[in-house]
Amino acid sequence: MSSQDDFRTRFYAAVTPLEKVKLCIREGRYKIVSRRDKPNLFRIEYLNSILELPSDHPHNVKSPRLSGEAGSNFVIDFEYNAEIAGTEVTIYFKGYFGTEGILKLVIQSLRKKKDN
Repeated sequence: MSSQDDFRTRFYAAVTPLEKVKLCIREGRYKIVSRRDKPNLFRIEYLNSILELPSDHPHNVKSPRLSGEAGSNFVIDFEYNAEIAGTEVTIYFKGYFGTEGILKLVIQSLRKKKDN
């Protein structure tokens, strides 16, 4: 079994979208979108805090996804607290699972607090 097949098996075995997010982060299968309108945070420390969240951490799943890239037809978003350099901040996360030949987490938003 190839590593790609092994990853697919574990990805589809993950019960919740949050478990899938955590798997992609642990495996380094993600990209953070560059934005000028609402710049994203790019330090790994902001993502590492997600790995510590329980699988039942409150999250929203919205469909259909409105952006045009190939991938899942839903968006997952949630807020969580992260301690960065001794300071606790609330982070807003929003992403979806793209294909690009392999399963990959596409992070659309990773920033302090949710913009309304």
